[in-house]
Amino acid sequence: VQAVFIRHLEKSGWPISGRLSNADVFDKLVAPKLLESGRRVAYLLIDAMRYELGVELAKHLNEAGQVEVQVACAQMPTVTQVGMATLLPGAGQSFKLLNKENQVVPTLGDQQLTSVAQRMDVLQKRYGQRFAEMDLVRFVRDNLKIESTVELLVIRSNDMDNDFEANPEAAPGLISRTFQKIRSAIYKLRDLGFQDVIIVTDHGFFLNTAIEPGDICTKPSGKWINVHERTLLGDGIGDASNLVLPSEMYGIKGDFNQVAVPRALVAYRAGQWYFHGGISLQEAIVPV
Repeated sequence: VQAVFIRHLEKSGWPISGRLSNADVFDKLVAPKLLESGRRVAYLLIDAMRYELGVELAKHLNEAGQVEVQVACAQMPTVTQVGMATLLPGAGQSFKLLNKENQVVPTLGDQQLTSVAQRMDVLQKRYGQRFAEMDLVRFVRDNLKIESTVELLVIRSNDMDNDFEANPEAAPGLISRTFQKIRSAIYKLRDLGFQDVIIVTDHGFFLNTAIEPGDICTKPSGKWINVHERTLLGDGIGDASNLVLPSEMYGIKGDFNQVAVPRALVAYRAGQWYFHGGISLQEAIVPV
């Protein structure tokens, strides 16, 4: 399946034409609801929720109200800093990746977006007292006051990504814990008078606990910046193991001419059980 997907990508590029892009989710699905005065919208940013998990989560939420799952194309490279930044207003038009001293820096217009605080500041500047944000655990656990002026509440969780990075063997068993928190949050939001909850994610992931010592991709020749062991940004030449294309073919604007990714479901470093950052159905197709 990965080989077929890569062949389509080589021909048609990314994101998929006619499909929703994560970079357009806020402007298409969230912003229009906020034009209605008094309408309260919760925007849940859940790190590393691949598509199948979104489908499974929807089953857990059926009792809470009407649930719809849409397919979206994650922004390349499929890492948290990039993915979370593209879930902000205007990302479809203004998002770029800049090269600052050999570091990949996500930006929206002139603003660098390398931290949670910087990303939340974008929403604070746009919505003022209509905006508030907090961590999922705090929202569920603590009896926090949400001001009546708040019409956009952002709730964040990186529990799943942290669990997989720390202990990929045990992490699948912990997913239900995050699902339960989301479910509790939905009921709490309903009691607070929120009419809409939009659940999004930055990227998916690939998990292979049966990885072999030879499961690794050798980097192509060229000058590259390595992003999370699954994507290279810079200049170089493709080969049998690596797909090298112009950045625009991957939907990437900014300072980098080319992007290289392994053609297979392997990383640029050995021993990677859990990974994301590259392009595969598992990493780049996400639920909304």
